[in-house]
Amino acid sequence: MINIDTPWLRKGAACWVTFSGKTTHATAVIASADGRSAALVFDDMLGGYVMMMPLLWNDGDSRYEDLINGQPVVVTPYPS
Repeated sequence: MINIDTPWLRKGAACWVTFSGKTTHATAVIASADGRSAALVFDDMLGGYVMMMPLLWNDGDSRYEDLINGQPVVVTPYPS
């Protein structure tokens, strides 16, 4: 589980992103200082996202979600 109180997802951070049952390597190109919002880029298609996905942290469910549909997104530091 992610501890949002010590955010690691910052601009330039490499990560694994899993969405709609598919995992790929990504990089944060934009990230808020508190780690609660970010935009990831990748060389793939995840769900309906092609090469980029905006994220928001959902405090109630303690998880990242995609900005458009609010579906869960698993983001983990790379390598991991």
